[in-house]
Amino acid sequence: MSLDEDFSRLTGRVYEAGSLGEEWPVVLGEIASAIGGVASVMYHLDKTLPPQNIILEATLWYSPEDRASYRDYWVARDIRMLRWADAPLGVVFAEERDAPVNEWDRCEINNDFFRPRGLSHSMGSRLFADAQRFGALSFNRELSQGPYHDREIDLFQHLVPHIIRALQLQRQLMRAETKANGLARGLDHFQLAVFLIGQEHKIIELNTAAVKLLQAANCPIALKSDRLCSKRPAVETLLKAQLAAAFVTQKQASQPPPMFRIPASDGLGWIDGMVVPLPPGEGAFGETMVLLFLSDRSAVLELHRPAIMQQFQFTAAEAEIANALVGGNSIEEISGLRNVSRETIRAQVKSIQSKTETRSQGQLVALLSRGLSAVRSFRS
Repeated sequence: MSLDEDFSRLTGRVYEAGSLGEEWPVVLGEIASAIGGVASVMYHLDKTLPPQNIILEATLWYSPEDRASYRDYWVARDIRMLRWADAPLGVVFAEERDAPVNEWDRCEINNDFFRPRGLSHSMGSRLFADAQRFGALSFNRELSQGPYHDREIDLFQHLVPHIIRALQLQRQLMRAETKANGLARGLDHFQLAVFLIGQEHKIIELNTAAVKLLQAANCPIALKSDRLCSKRPAVETLLKAQLAAAFVTQKQASQPPPMFRIPASDGLGWIDGMVVPLPPGEGAFGETMVLLFLSDRSAVLELHRPAIMQQFQFTAAEAEIANALVGGNSIEEISGLRNVSRETIRAQVKSIQSKTETRSQGQLVALLSRGLSAVRSFRS
């Protein structure tokens, strides 16, 4: 292949490695093949990225023992580091071409580390060098191959700027992943369902409780193309309106976010919601965002329905109404949820009071709440 063909092919592979970090050893092998090298080492260290501070340590040909020997002893005696430090970042330094006459042939690392392994003829470049980051890439060829030719050095030099950009891309992806993982762990501290939502109403992150809520049979909300939606137009319109209002109030004076309520799919409960604007410009990824909190009240009550029926001999309808009363619903609200008349609900409430020997809704709710607490403790 011509130099241009090799360069075009390898440039694409370099950027693939930047987005898929595990590809670097393979790509180093392809570069080495094109320039006639057989061994390679790439380091990219970043002190700002926990926990190990090493983003990348990719090697070609060297054994684990070789790498350990170099790190433990030879790195402090590597004369190439001194020469690379004198060269600008991103400039390839070829030992036989750029080092003082016979320096490479006489130096300790060449004679006692590379030559016993059948290697010599090194070229490399510093990719990054500041207080927080260091990056370097080197290639060695077999002793019998002789020094690198100008074409091989030129190909490597043309690739180095793209390798630097690909490593910067990889660093940005890793930093974003670190932030996202930390954010997900933080959101999981909430027992409520929490959605972190960007300005285009796209879900940036959600916690475990949110995943469980979306999977619940009575949840009227779904996730589609990273956005919340619903088969019920009224619910989708409500969600969009609440999110849009939160982004507007974000730019205005501080005011308490309003609560809203979404009827559950089975019509027997509801989901409480609140959208909390985050301070402008302080989002984890530099964009404007809001937090959506959702609490499925009906899911909590559903857990205790069989116990109520067994304890008080309620019918299924009476158990549902009893749960709704304990959840704070009025007779009017229960009537709307169940799509029956208020008179029917009142008659059923009277039947419930008779079976529980209570004289008022207040006594009924207090009795049922104590019963639910006991069941909850037993189940725990």
